[in-house]
Amino acid sequence: MRTLEESKVRSDNKSNKKSVILFAAGIMLFSITTCLAFVGFRLRLNHVFDSLVEENLMAYTESQNREMQAVIEDITGTLEAIAAIFETSDASVDSGWLMEYLEAISENKERYDVEYQSMEDLRVSMKEVGENESYRETYNRLMNRENVISDVRFSRRRGGRYYFSVAVPVIQHGEVVGVLRSVLDGELLVQSVITNSLHDHAVSCLVKENGDLIPVGEQFNPEDGEPAPRNLIEETRGIGRNDELSLAIARMAGHNGETEKLGLIDGHMVFISVTDLGYNGWHIVNLLNADNVSEYSGRILQDMVAISLLLILLIAVLGVILFTVLMRQERRLRLQESGYAILAKFSDTVLCSYNYRTDTLSFTPNAVELLPLKELTIHPANQGTQADRLIHPDDRPAVKRIFEYPDIETEEPMEQEVRLLGLDGEYIWCGLRYQVVRDDKGMPVQLLAKLMDVSERKIKEQELLEKSTVDATTGLLNKYAAETGIETRIAAGVHGFLFMIDIDNFKLVNDRLGHMTGDRLLAQVGTVIRRVFRQTDLAGRAGGDEFVVFMADTDSVPAAAEKAGRLLEHLRDISIGGEALKITASIGIAAIPAHGGNYQEVYRLADQAMYQAKQNGKNRFFIIGSDDSVDNLPFHRV
Repeated sequence: MRTLEESKVRSDNKSNKKSVILFAAGIMLFSITTCLAFVGFRLRLNHVFDSLVEENLMAYTESQNREMQAVIEDITGTLEAIAAIFETSDASVDSGWLMEYLEAISENKERYDVEYQSMEDLRVSMKEVGENESYRETYNRLMNRENVISDVRFSRRRGGRYYFSVAVPVIQHGEVVGVLRSVLDGELLVQSVITNSLHDHAVSCLVKENGDLIPVGEQFNPEDGEPAPRNLIEETRGIGRNDELSLAIARMAGHNGETEKLGLIDGHMVFISVTDLGYNGWHIVNLLNADNVSEYSGRILQDMVAISLLLILLIAVLGVILFTVLMRQERRLRLQESGYAILAKFSDTVLCSYNYRTDTLSFTPNAVELLPLKELTIHPANQGTQADRLIHPDDRPAVKRIFEYPDIETEEPMEQEVRLLGLDGEYIWCGLRYQVVRDDKGMPVQLLAKLMDVSERKIKEQELLEKSTVDATTGLLNKYAAETGIETRIAAGVHGFLFMIDIDNFKLVNDRLGHMTGDRLLAQVGTVIRRVFRQTDLAGRAGGDEFVVFMADTDSVPAAAEKAGRLLEHLRDISIGGEALKITASIGIAAIPAHGGNYQEVYRLADQAMYQAKQNGKNRFFIIGSDDSVDNLPFHRV
């Protein structure tokens, strides 16, 4: 008996040792796998951080570009508007009111002043500074009536600052008599309103395609006087292995809108970004020292290692406990653990699960705050009408495919956006993120998912889409959207009429009442067009004071004529500030498909018809006849 007991003890000890060895081997294998996962995670983390740095650096560089272009366009527009006043006025540019007017303009502009100089004075100034090819080129371009943006220059007279100027010629009686000019601080070329800790480590330079430095930025000290010529490629030569930095600058200097990671150079993580300003061959080059980003990724990895070691310890303890559980419960526990692991991937929102075997769909209690549910469990789900009632008819096929036995096996969650019935009876957009749990044979057992209300995001996306297709002044489609929409309908075989509408004498409104009033008039024209035509008709602004409308689903010439007549009547009723403007228009009309099988053909004929209406006295419309000619057909006037 004692021998049997000792044999049993030895057997138990042997079994226990085997179990301990297997458990230790499992822990060691898990640890090795975890270490490998850490390596992969570190590589992925570095890639993610590199992408973020590149995107942020490119956004920073492009913001500098956009800000500078906006400033130059604002200045150029202001100078052109002032020059236009002189061009249409008989008043002498040498009169005293000019300086008062320019002083008033300068007081309203915080970033720049506006000054006037006659061409004679400009020639005298050029003689004083001596012969200079750049000055001669500027003078010749102004005499050729071109706007000029000068190179960056150093001026002691301007307080020892680097500056550049925007100049617009002033024309009177057909001759260039002077120039309107704004002088700006060169620092504006590399400044940006975007500020964060990342950009604190960036150095901005303004260079030409050959790498020549333009003297703006922190690396130039105005107190040192006018600098000698410098080249960024030459100054960075010798930095890093095999001149890595200078070679990268030379490679990217002539490119536009690019960001590149150079890697470790002299122990520093360096990124470079280049964008073309669009003037004088200037390029903004930003060099970023991203050592702080590497520190952030290192800290995150350290935290992950610490948390993972703690998890390993907890798992080891749980493993000892789970090891004592009966074998008949192992499969059930394994499925439960898989479910809990997948649920841990989701945020604490509306969770749901679908049982493939029982065709049952279950929700967490907070689902009643999103969906009109009478019960938290729906059975049957895939074959029942209660679940169909919650799903938009267009999305039901996609949802049913998810509920069916899926053929694709993946360890990553899947995503889908569907429309579900909301508490107010209206459909709302929901993001569905789900994953399938399978048994040992690979058969789907359970689907775990979370629901998120993404209606607000979808609304914002729709608003952005509308902004990208709608003309801001009139509220109609912009030229591209209108042309694309009409071309699509023509290609689909839709019949109708293309209206080409041009506002008569619109330039007089701008000249006499100003561009602001002109924009208000265009906005009211857009309102009139929307009121006269149907919502199903495509209406857009073709440019300036020209509009295009496609009246679809009709071949009736009298209907097109009646619509054109109503439009002319409503246009005459337009008033601004209580003052009737008596607006008229010339309208050309061509039929589709009688006058062309594509947009360009029909547009050309409608445009010809519109000019025929103008030649016959304006304030009327002209409809192309069946012979596709505009030379011998009657015109129509209201």
